Amino acid sequence: MKLRDTKQLLNDLNLAPNKNLGQNFLINEEIAESITSLVKNQDYVIEIGPGLGALTKKLAQNNKKVLAIEIDRGFAEYLKKEAEKVNNITILHSDFLKYPLNKIKENINIVSNLPYNITTPIIEKVLLESNKLDKFVFMTQKDFIDRLLSKPGSKEYGPISVLISSLGNLEIFKVINKENFYPQPKISSCVSVFVCKKTVSQNDRKAFYEFVKLLFKERRKTILNNLSAITKDKKEAERKLSIVKILPSRRPETLNIDEIQLLFDIMLNKTRKK
Repeated sequence: MKLRDTKQLLNDLNLAPNKNLGQNFLINEEIAESITSLVKNQDYVIEIGPGLGALTKKLAQNNKKVLAIEIDRGFAEYLKKEAEKVNNITILHSDFLKYPLNKIKENINIVSNLPYNITTPIIEKVLLESNKLDKFVFMTQKDFIDRLLSKPGSKEYGPISVLISSLGNLEIFKVINKENFYPQPKISSCVSVFVCKKTVSQNDRKAFYEFVKLLFKERRKTILNNLSAITKDKKEAERKLSIVKILPSRRPETLNIDEIQLLFDIMLNKTRKK
């Protein structure tokens, strides 16, 4: 849907983009086609925040079933009327952050033009709560993707980038200029594709992520200091670091994924002690 058509539709519906919800509508049809081409021939697709439905109908054409979850009542009501024209779209007026993803028994693909103000909570929910995730295609600000893809030793490297790397592969598909949205955001966006590669129980995923957040809580301190705060025993922390051969003087952001996983495992007594 082009800019003129988007403005006209919003005017006809007496609706407007909600800044508090981070609503920026895609107004380039070719880009919408390219995004939806990433998810085809799937049994179950969930779209987060469909807005005016720039991606919704295209997803429905390419897949068996689409559930679109929209928090804004006005847009949800509009989409429900549009969905009556097809038989494989369900519109749910709800907050995605409250949706029980862990109850879904089918394999799912998730697609979203993520609201800028709650990008991290949505990604955390998808990765931590979904037991059947195959692929997550999402669009968000370019600088946030750089953070997700950051490597050990960089300033941006942190818990969310560790979580992403521990569960699958994230790749940039396309950078989208800000002129392709209404209202126009301040910076360009990026479409990325996360493919889930590792089957880990929900409890283990959440425990691992909580451990990583504690490990990175005081970035300027050494691993020994941060681990001591977790174990409540400095000697015990030293012993565990010795087992996995990590120097206690290192800082959290220098640890790679394998080292963090080893440290987490030894904290749970999963590794063999010397």
